[in-house]
Amino acid sequence: NIETILPSDAETKKSAVNGLIACLVFMAKQLRDLSDIALKKFIFVDLNRRENKLSEFRNKMSHFKTSTALEDATASTLSSFCHGARVQIFFHSNGSYCDRRTQEQILVDDEIPVALRAGRSSVLNPGDPQASRWRVVTPIFDRQDLVGFIGIEYDPMLPTLRPDEIRWIEKIVRQFGIQAALLELDLLRAAQRRLASAEGS
Repeated sequence: NIETILPSDAETKKSAVNGLIACLVFMAKQLRDLSDIALKKFIFVDLNRRENKLSEFRNKMSHFKTSTALEDATASTLSSFCHGARVQIFFHSNGSYCDRRTQEQILVDDEIPVALRAGRSSVLNPGDPQASRWRVVTPIFDRQDLVGFIGIEYDPMLPTLRPDEIRWIEKIVRQFGIQAALLELDLLRAAQRRLASAEGS
């Protein structure tokens, strides 16, 4: 019983209660600080693990032999890095942007985020036209030419992507653009060889 612990004098009792409350507040703050440290450590370790997976994938991109395999693996890897968000890859083709995996098309003169033309990722805000669809859009370049973009789908249930995470996404998309261009070049050269062989026979 707290009455038997505290002094019977009113003023002394009041001081003891205030001291006890101050002690409890101090202990609560210490526990909160410890939980904050543990949470930050967990987030750092998780991000480091996901960054390592992206780095490994980036180094293996040159091993893909077809555009389809490269696109599937890139979308899957970025989705995993972005906490399971849906990822779409669009390439410019015949006046529209086309997702070759789903065959979805978006007309070029539709509302495509200005950031594609600025050559950087755009983190869309709730007021932006495409914000209900994508959280982040990152352009795909072949040398200086804008050839498409990758969209990370918006999902209010998933964590917001931080600037360091977006920088990693940009690294992967840049490497993807290079590798996709090389695969297209390989296809073109193979077609030219077949044509030359057919003409020579």
